[in-house]
Amino acid sequence: MSDLGELGALRQQAESDAATLLRQAKTESQQLVAAARREAEFARTSAEQTAEAIVAHAQQQAATIAERARQELFWCRRQLRRERAVLARRTRAVVNQLASLQVFAAETVMTLYAEPQITFDEDLSSDTAGPTEVSNLAQARRG
Repeated sequence: MSDLGELGALRQQAESDAATLLRQAKTESQQLVAAARREAEFARTSAEQTAEAIVAHAQQQAATIAERARQELFWCRRQLRRERAVLARRTRAVVNQLASLQVFAAETVMTLYAEPQITFDEDLSSDTAGPTEVSNLAQARRG
């Protein structure tokens, strides 16, 4: 019977050892799961912070680009106003010059094509005056 007692004791020990090993395996697996969860949470938090930093940097760059574009647009508008003012002054100057040229042209036409008022003296009113003498007289009066 002592063999049966030993077998029973061995059996109890085996069951006890199996239960202990099972508890240890469960505890170890729970610890591994908890560690994996902590690591996953750390990775998620880290990725979230990195993403937020990237987004903040991108927003800052976009704001800088928008500000530069706004300043350039302002500068272009100001430059365009200046150029328009210069063109307006030049246009007025050209129009004034054209008006002066028109007056000068009209005066020139009047001077060139006006009929000379030749008054003949009693000496020249006779039939003896020829075309050359009349021409000479007209030139003398102009000059």
